[in-house]
Amino acid sequence: MNTERTFRADLDRAAEEYLTLNNLKPRGSPYMNIKAVILFTLFICSLLVTLFVSIWFEPLVGFFIAGIGFNIGHDASHYSFSEKLWVNKTLVLFFDWSGVSSTLWEAQHVKEHHEHVNDEKDPDIHQNPFFRLSLHQPRRWWHRFQAWYAIPLYTFSHFSWSLAGDMNSYRKKKVRYRKVSFTPYKHLVFWLGKTFFIFTFIVLPFFFYPPLQAIQGFFLFIGTSGLVTTLIFQPAHAVSGSEFTTAATEPDKWKRQVRETTNFASGNNVTGKVVCWILGGLNHQIEHHLFTLYSHHHYPALAPIVKKICEKHNVPYKSLSFWRAIVSHFKHLNEMGKK
Repeated sequence: MNTERTFRADLDRAAEEYLTLNNLKPRGSPYMNIKAVILFTLFICSLLVTLFVSIWFEPLVGFFIAGIGFNIGHDASHYSFSEKLWVNKTLVLFFDWSGVSSTLWEAQHVKEHHEHVNDEKDPDIHQNPFFRLSLHQPRRWWHRFQAWYAIPLYTFSHFSWSLAGDMNSYRKKKVRYRKVSFTPYKHLVFWLGKTFFIFTFIVLPFFFYPPLQAIQGFFLFIGTSGLVTTLIFQPAHAVSGSEFTTAATEPDKWKRQVRETTNFASGNNVTGKVVCWILGGLNHQIEHHLFTLYSHHHYPALAPIVKKICEKHNVPYKSLSFWRAIVSHFKHLNEMGKK
């Protein structure tokens, strides 16, 4: 019996029953549209307040730009925000405005990460030379301190990605092992995105504040967005006890996705639903990796269904509280720095 087909078939059957029973579609809903309006409004308001009231509101801009990335850009990049292709392709351009190339994000996250979760080709766990996240990676002497310097470096992750990482990948036309093809349209989007990002978040504040305050504000903004984003994504795959398997050790692709992923503050309860609303379902990473074409608002309802099927197939389903996930991530950094 093909266990991969059986496990995947059980998941698909149960998900389809859930949709049919509740008369729902996998992608697109008034819920998602209303949420997008709310988040974009909060983002624009925070930006205006920062420009016209006080530069010290910049962390709010960083928080809401991360929130739109979680809730709208992320779903759109997986073509799961809307049933309409043009809506997804339009909304994903927010990544470019926020400084992250949507073309390179698709190559790194949608294709490479989701295809190679926690294996040697996964770009998300290859953070050398600064971090060692797997026993398969070389250990340097400074990695013993990585749990201590992680927070300062995480605050620079957005800055590094948007102004250094993207430029390096664009120059090479490659994200780790995957070649990236840039059409004339994608070239235009890349450079317009960088231009809008630099003008909106770096240049524009200089028209309203003294240079020193404008610079301080920019780093408050980009530090907040970087820290929030990293602390939400990292606990999904890099906590104490995380598995770093390969097709050789676990041939079933879908079981491998579950084994190498951890939920936090998840479930079909008040906490799970509220955190899902704030984080765009990134607290339900298991459900996301199994149902990338489903809008994230389905994840809380799918969680108990997926958990039951995992128990049936003897696949460990890991879920932690939010704070336990954060603590476990730093415990993992400490372990990988010493082993």
